[in-house]
Order: sequence, then structure tokens, then C-alpha cells
Amino acid sequence: MKLDYLLPASCGETLVNEETKFILTALVPPLIFLVFVEFVPIFYSLFFSFTDRVIFETTYKFVGLENYLRYLASSDFINNLINSFAYGLGAAILQTFWGLFLALSLYKHQSVWATALCVILFIPYVIPYVAVALLWTFLLDQTAGPINKWVTFLGISDKPIPFLSSPQLAMPTVILVTSWMLAPFAMLLLYAALRTVPRDQLEAAMIDGAGALETFRHVTWPWIARMFYITLFLRFLFNFGKFDLIWLLTQGGPLKATETFPIRVWLMAYSEYNYGGASAVAVVSLLALMIPLALFVYATREKE
Repeated sequence: MKLDYLLPASCGETLVNEETKFILTALVPPLIFLVFVEFVPIFYSLFFSFTDRVIFETTYKFVGLENYLRYLASSDFINNLINSFAYGLGAAILQTFWGLFLALSLYKHQSVWATALCVILFIPYVIPYVAVALLWTFLLDQTAGPINKWVTFLGISDKPIPFLSSPQLAMPTVILVTSWMLAPFAMLLLYAALRTVPRDQLEAAMIDGAGALETFRHVTWPWIARMFYITLFLRFLFNFGKFDLIWLLTQGGPLKATETFPIRVWLMAYSEYNYGGASAVAVVSLLALMIPLALFVYATREKE
């Protein structure tokens, strides 16, 4: 109940001013931080993408669209575009569906043991990337890796499988490792969404004789669908710009089979010392990411 009419006008204005000051005080610092952390680097990348800037040199000149035209005309652009979307979308789909499976399993068996299992399943998400890369590099090693030893022992293949050194297998392998590590994030979000499903609706479906599939389709899914799509898109965004795990596992190889936009930016900047060209690639990758972002926003608004 508002009591503003009981207060003098000057007192009401004072309260409004104090509230405004509090809001500004709370919002301005994080906004300033956001500008410096996000927009300043973007501005610098955009600025240097029109120059021939080389790392360790202070002099440079403007070259217009030369960096963009050179990169867009090269085979690297198509390769990076395909690899980035393949990795981003493939890993996002696998992470989200695997996370949904884990979330449903935990939700169905709610107990102390299920809670403990949830904690255990979340462990891969908090392991450092370097440790994950070392672990899977050892497991998938072509000569001494346990996985290849089992592959040959069980007769699945006559010889060890080059999971990380084959141009055909490197990308699917990196996607699987990424999904193993990051699926718990999707599990956590979807498990929280499952907790919002009304129990009375689930019980009514059971009384009506609905099976597990029908119950999920007609009762559970409408409640978690929005979170499912949000999780899928968030995982795509994070995967699209991911550098660390790909670099630690394959360095973009073999034969550029796993070279995504972030890998190409790093190679151009710190291997070729072409900071201007690397900035142009970064801007191109940002523009490429705007397309699915715009489609997601449009689809979300249509549903609303």
C-alpha cells in the first residue's frame, strides 16, 4: 500500500531523489566496468582491423578494407566458418541433450544418493581445462591410451584409432570431450526447470494412465521447453567463442580440421604477428555470431 499521499510534497520528492541516487550508485560502477571490459576491446579490434598493425611495433598505417578482403577471399574463412558453427552447434546439441538426460534421471530418483550423484556429475565442469586436456590426451593416445587398448582388445579395430590426429575424427572427438566437460552446466539449468513442473499435473497424468513418454511430451516439456532452448543457445554462444580446450587438444589441427575463428585469431596475432589481420578476423567472427543471435531473438519474440 502506497502512503505517498500522507507525506509532504518535499518529503516525497526527497524519497524519489534518494531512490534515484541509490539506483545510479548501484548501476553506474558495473556499467563502467562493462564498458571497459567489453566495449573498449571491441572498439580497439575494430580500429586496428583497418590498419597493418604488427605486434611489437608502434607504427602502423591505415589500409582500409584490405585485411577483410584478404581474409574473406582466403580458404581460411570458409574453413573457420564451417568449423566454428560445427563445433558450436554440435557441442551445444550434445551438451543440452545429455544434460537433459542427466537432469531427468536425477529428477526421477530424488534422494540423498541422487543429490550426491548430482555433485559427482558436476565435477567435470569445475576441473581446470588443462587437466581435462591432459586427461583426454592420455586416454585417447594412439600408442599408450587405455581407450585404444580396449578398442584393439575387443576387436573393434585392427589398429589404434587416431582420435586427435585424424582430420576426420579430430572435430567429433573435440566435441565429445567438450560435451563431457560442460554438459553438467546444462544439467543444472534443466534440473532447476524440472523442479518447476507442478506435481499435481504429473500425478494426474499417472492416474489417467499416461506413459513416461506421453507424460514428458504433454506435461513436462511445456514447462521446460523455454529453458531448454535458452540453454541450447547459451551453450552455442559459449562454444562458438571457445579457444582453450580446442587449443590444448589439437592446436587447430590436424590440417586445420579444428581451426575455428578464435584459433585463427590467435595464430594470426601471436604466430604471424599480424595484429591488424587478427583484429579483422575477430570482427568477422562477431558479425557471423550476430546472425544466429538475431534469429534466436526473433524466434523468441514470435513465441511471446
